Amino acid sequence: MYIELGHQILPNTANFPVEALERLNDRYWMFKSDCPSLDQTYNLVSLSANRVRYSSPAAQRAAAHIMSNTECVLTGFGALALYGLPFMVDGTDTVLANPRTVRKIPPGRLQPSVVRTHFESKEVWTVSCGSSKVQIVTPAVATAQALRLIRLEKVTWSAHGGAEVDATFVRAVQLVDAVRRFLNVDAYEIIRAGNNRVNERWLLKVIKASSRVADSPKETEMRFLAVQFAAKHGFTLVEQLPLYREEKLVTVFDLALIEPRIGIMYDGSHHNTRDQLVKDNMIDIDAAAERWTPVRFRLETLPRFFEKLESLI
Repeated sequence: MYIELGHQILPNTANFPVEALERLNDRYWMFKSDCPSLDQTYNLVSLSANRVRYSSPAAQRAAAHIMSNTECVLTGFGALALYGLPFMVDGTDTVLANPRTVRKIPPGRLQPSVVRTHFESKEVWTVSCGSSKVQIVTPAVATAQALRLIRLEKVTWSAHGGAEVDATFVRAVQLVDAVRRFLNVDAYEIIRAGNNRVNERWLLKVIKASSRVADSPKETEMRFLAVQFAAKHGFTLVEQLPLYREEKLVTVFDLALIEPRIGIMYDGSHHNTRDQLVKDNMIDIDAAAERWTPVRFRLETLPRFFEKLESLI
């Protein structure tokens, strides 16, 4: 397996002005233009179990640390970041496992945490990262490790699933949704990897509540809200319902309430472009022509989910 980083990390900075670079550790740098904004990074500090403020993306930071410590194994959120998980990883600590380390080393802005942990051979993959051969726990094991941190509330972020669901449970389902959707991790693999790592009863509830078709953590939140709304009114809720007009696919509703014919969609930031706004407008017109009511939620309007849907029935 070869892991290709989205942005190049640099072992030698001689050809670049230092002010254009962000240091990852003692050996590697990356371009500041490829880093998230400081405001975004500081908004994510609650993700870090040790409250370290990072200014570089989790994937590049993890790559720099494991390529600098090839005797170690990359674990948890750092492994998920390096595998390409697009959500919930920036701001988390990079944790390396080394069975020979004498004591736990805490993380810093330019250094990983190092812990003493052993793995079975089947739980670790040797992969090519850049020009190095490195060891990384499998995606399923990394997910189980991340879920443990979430359950212990050592890693948190803002999450809302309605009054009936606690935020920790929502975060766990958001993570499982994302690894199933973007890393193609099988739910049964997560259950097996969770053995002796995560409470089995809790993990089974998380898996049962998860889905492999959610495109974003906010879409997961919206599903929690929709499940409660549908149960209250006795409606049938369907995920990823395709809508056709004159035998042509118009769109796929993220969620659909069948009886009132309400199609629900979550619009991320990419829906702000002019071309996408025009496309969305045409979708809404075609949906109305097919006697569906299209409802779009955004980050700012999702908290009013129940209020807005109640007004439509």
